[in-house]
Amino acid sequence: WIGASPGNGTEDKYHKNNLRDTIIFVPSSINYQKSVEFVFFFHGLGGFGRHDFNIRIANNIKHLKSQKRNFILIIPEMPWSANTSTPKGRQKLAWSGIEGTEDFQTFYQCVMITINAIFSPVIFTHKNTITLIGHSAGGGALKQAALSGALDFVKPDKIVFSDADYVNYTSSVWDNYIKNNPNCELLLLVRKGDKPYKKTMKFLRQFKKKRPKTIKLKVFPRNYSHKNIGDECIKWSNI
Repeated sequence: WIGASPGNGTEDKYHKNNLRDTIIFVPSSINYQKSVEFVFFFHGLGGFGRHDFNIRIANNIKHLKSQKRNFILIIPEMPWSANTSTPKGRQKLAWSGIEGTEDFQTFYQCVMITINAIFSPVIFTHKNTITLIGHSAGGGALKQAALSGALDFVKPDKIVFSDADYVNYTSSVWDNYIKNNPNCELLLLVRKGDKPYKKTMKFLRQFKKKRPKTIKLKVFPRNYSHKNIGDECIKWSNI
């Protein structure tokens, strides 16, 4: 399903279509009689273009299937997508809490209604899980969702920062959601030496030798690029 969903840029004057799209992918192998993992992917600057679909999304869907994950993938187009005139800005806008246009709680509720109406033959009855993944600038979307209070409503089970901490994004999500929801897993994927790595290590130093077991860190070597991490971050979200 591809279309405009309330909560995610249904009015966007900086987009070539004056609104942003959302993709909902449901594999034919979905089993509604089991727990379903809802995977939300927030792309980075200039994303939601040809590369994202031909390489990044297609390959990650293959990885999700190979991992036998019973999943539904949701990809909202961010205010910094390849289809906007602001591909390097508006990081503070996404999920900022503006009702009906940039509100993650509204978006989540409307996505679930769409899934039940179009894809699911039955109302979900099992305990499902929610994974939020932000790559690069997508970390800003995670931060804004936490600051707006939307995560308290959505209650994600796992949050993944994919080389994505540039302005204390991780600490904001920790302080405004995870700290008070200790069962939520936090996965930090970083390339050694870059700014997200430095911000992430600074965040982790507060725990000293008592880092919670729910926080996992994977450091990639220098020959593994920022783009490489983004291309495979959905796959790595299962470690």
